[in-house]
Amino acid sequence: MNLLKTHFPLVWSRFKEIENSLDPELVKIVDPINGFPNLVVNMQEPYYIHDEFDPVLEGTNVIEQNENPGEYSDVLFYGIALGYHLNAFINKYPGTVFSIYEPVPEIFFQFLSYIDLTDIPLSSIKYIYIEGRPDDALLFSHEYVNQMRDSVLIIDFPSYKNVFSERYEHFFTAFETAVNERRSAVNVTSAFEKRWTLNSMKNLKAVLSSPNIILEKKNYFVDQPAVLVAAGPSLEEEIDNIRYIKENGLAYIFSAGSAVNTLVDFHVHPHAACSYDPSPKNQVVFQKLIDENIVDIPLIFGSTIGYETLAKYPGPKFHMLTKPDHVSPFYLRSKSEIQLDTINDAPSISVVVLQLLKLLGFNPIILVGQNLAYKDNKQHAEGLNYSNAVLDPKQLNDALEIEDIYGNKVFSNPSFNRMRMQMEIYISMYKDIQIINTTRGGARIKGTAFKSLDDVIRDTLQDRVVDENWLCLKGLNYEADYLVNQYTTMKQDHEKLDNLIEKLNYLLYKINKQAENLGFRQMDHIFTALENAYSQLKQNAFLNTFIMPMNQIADQILQRSIVNINLEKDNYKKAKMTAAEFGEFIYSCENDIQMITPIFQEMNRAIESFLGEYIKEKASKIRILLINFEGVLSDGGLYYSKKGCDIKLNSRDIQSMIRLQQQGIKIAIIVRQNEKILKKAYRHAGVGCLIINEKDKYQRIKTICSVEQVNHEEIACLIDDTSDLDLMKYSGLSFAVNDAMEEVKSQADYLCMLKGGGGVLREVAQVLLSDSFPVQGTIIKTL
Repeated sequence: MNLLKTHFPLVWSRFKEIENSLDPELVKIVDPINGFPNLVVNMQEPYYIHDEFDPVLEGTNVIEQNENPGEYSDVLFYGIALGYHLNAFINKYPGTVFSIYEPVPEIFFQFLSYIDLTDIPLSSIKYIYIEGRPDDALLFSHEYVNQMRDSVLIIDFPSYKNVFSERYEHFFTAFETAVNERRSAVNVTSAFEKRWTLNSMKNLKAVLSSPNIILEKKNYFVDQPAVLVAAGPSLEEEIDNIRYIKENGLAYIFSAGSAVNTLVDFHVHPHAACSYDPSPKNQVVFQKLIDENIVDIPLIFGSTIGYETLAKYPGPKFHMLTKPDHVSPFYLRSKSEIQLDTINDAPSISVVVLQLLKLLGFNPIILVGQNLAYKDNKQHAEGLNYSNAVLDPKQLNDALEIEDIYGNKVFSNPSFNRMRMQMEIYISMYKDIQIINTTRGGARIKGTAFKSLDDVIRDTLQDRVVDENWLCLKGLNYEADYLVNQYTTMKQDHEKLDNLIEKLNYLLYKINKQAENLGFRQMDHIFTALENAYSQLKQNAFLNTFIMPMNQIADQILQRSIVNINLEKDNYKKAKMTAAEFGEFIYSCENDIQMITPIFQEMNRAIESFLGEYIKEKASKIRILLINFEGVLSDGGLYYSKKGCDIKLNSRDIQSMIRLQQQGIKIAIIVRQNEKILKKAYRHAGVGCLIINEKDKYQRIKTICSVEQVNHEEIACLIDDTSDLDLMKYSGLSFAVNDAMEEVKSQADYLCMLKGGGGVLREVAQVLLSDSFPVQGTIIKTL
């Protein structure tokens, strides 16, 4: 056990969790026959796990009957027993890495008591997993399949299928499901990896300008009922019930994807429509709402939704961040610094909405129209003008049979079936909420209880619960300062990218050239340089946020190729493989950089616009403006005449001061010297402002704030020097002249286009008083 604890701490910890729940009578080691111990399982009658007479030969035969593991990227042993077959494998294929899944923890206990782990090359064991709960098989299968490279050889011990048949069938069903989902995910990734990033970039403006529904309302609806309406053919039968629920406020109604069309046809408007489809065709789903200008159905959209949908949708919009979106998580942080929840991608919008409703706290969740199967020769409800509800002969011919909610057979298709299985995965994790399936004639969904919607209304939906103003949200959930910093980082990394790629291409050229000339003496040095250059590239924010998500499949191919490159002993082949594999990956990245650069620039303008609104929000609160005289209202120079040192004022600054005062903003000017002369000059110019000496400015400012009953958010400052950085941090809004010191410019909220002494106050007044933010000719922070 100590060795297990040292080398496999997670396995040891897991085993300690379930150790007390083991059945000590289930499995016993029995005295050896021919010198080899065996395991006996005490079920209805004793059953030997290994061959009674020669378990070693049996173990060898198990390995011989399986294919060569060298043809697979991964090897998994299902059932360890006493490890005879494991020893045979290690002897025949030394150094081959494998994993172990043991479905019976009592057997694993006996294995540990019999086997000395030091006899096994522990470096060859990748994972050990012990099943302790019914859902472990599903969780392990998804985790294992998602991390495996290409293919897996499963070596199962024969007796497990007979003795533990239920666990055996459950595991291999779960594993097959995980493989199918991985295959489907790869296909989806291949189809959408570029589209997800494109949408995320184009949708960032909508994300910034709309409320995050989860951030605003997480767990707000605890123990309140929600109806999740899908577009299955059973939906039409429940329209009257849904209308009754809506009119009486008995539950919140969320339509999933195209279901909104059927509801609208029957003049039932859900509390919200939900959508996340990244394809351009998604806009067609809402064409009816667009044509009829229906503006009272809010859209809750996933951040990777087809951007065309958002451009046309007529109603209010609210967003949820989705997992394939790598753009929003880079730029956004909540104002409260709460972790941003994201919704996992799924083959069905209903699974997406289910995740959303869980996060919002709804319970119970009532499924309507969730057929996931055919009914009355239809694949979906009527009302979808862009799709034929009636099945064609080919669809019927290719249909597969599954179990319906009554225990009978119903026809479905592979796509519906994948949706059902993934929904079941989430339901199995949501043990604290009740999910009721009211879909008559639909597929059986494990983890749900079937109950007609009539009965649900009678027994559960008895009180009005809906707050009609539930979506009156404030929006602007994200921290602007963090957005500015990330914006700056991204622009800088975008500018660095060309040099990084140019360096990589040059090194690949050198590798190829050296190989052609058979000049292998310097090859190790070049390979090291390539590795360092590639490492730098992978740290680039622009590449990681935009380009890598667009090239997930290409990256996986490259990573597998790197393994083969490192194993290659022939220098010529190694060089050629490196140049080819890295070259193809870099070429793909270059194409995508070129494609999205205009979109990146468009996104930057959207960010600047959002930050402009952020500045305007701050500007609307300002009641006092603090201004440095030297270097801001003057150019920092001293002008001497026969009368001594003269004060030079800019007429545009004077006019702007008068304008600001007329709008209720008081002016306080901070001066280092000639305080009396400055007071006289401004009085003569018709400006009633406060003059503060540099030496006691903080005490004077505090006094002014106390007298005027002003807090720090109502103060703005216009400065140029690092000596006033504390003043900048104290103020609610800070301005810097264009020739200010670099540290001041980098920390100011707003960097003016004009230099000190050049009438810069006119620009500041425009920001503080204008109804619309003056984007052109201004720079926000370091933008």
